[in-house]
Amino acid sequence: MPLLVTKQSYDAREQKLVDLKSRKRAATEQKQIAHSQGDLRENAGFAEAKREIALVNKRLGELDLERADLQIIDPLSWCKMDPTDGNAQVGAMVSIRRGNSPKEEVFLIGGAWDGDVEQHPNNPTILPYTSPLAKLLIPHDVGFKGVLETSGDTITLVSARPPTPDEIQAIYQATPIQQKASGKSPKKKEDDMVM
Repeated sequence: MPLLVTKQSYDAREQKLVDLKSRKRAATEQKQIAHSQGDLRENAGFAEAKREIALVNKRLGELDLERADLQIIDPLSWCKMDPTDGNAQVGAMVSIRRGNSPKEEVFLIGGAWDGDVEQHPNNPTILPYTSPLAKLLIPHDVGFKGVLETSGDTITLVSARPPTPDEIQAIYQATPIQQKASGKSPKKKEDDMVM
């Protein structure tokens, strides 16, 4: 099954690729400059450039693997889901309770990369469908209770419904590239949101 990702998250990963390729070019230039300075055994610049190139190549390989089998999805299409389904699924707005707490937490079950703090720093409400919490909830109906292995919390699925276009707009309004340009800093996520 392909990895489901939103266009916003896909674009952010593509920007990471561009940034990594730029870092690799800079490190390659540094390596060439250091190489021209003579004895490589005692040349810290050469060794550092080699380490940087190896690190960047590893991350480029990881990103290529992630991109190998994926399907780009449009979050606005989730607004058209059948509101009578009442089950947790990719694209659903879900409300949960932890343990006996009366407080409800609301999340949008989003694409696989949507929970990335760097990509959506102001939207802790996005829960990637690959996260432990989403995996516990999908494909259960409202009223489902289960134990989240990462925390031991008992989770109750209180509601599941399609998002409204306004909710999608609010959640996805600031793309990762816009965030980067504005200089906003990422917020921390809960353990059950990260995968």
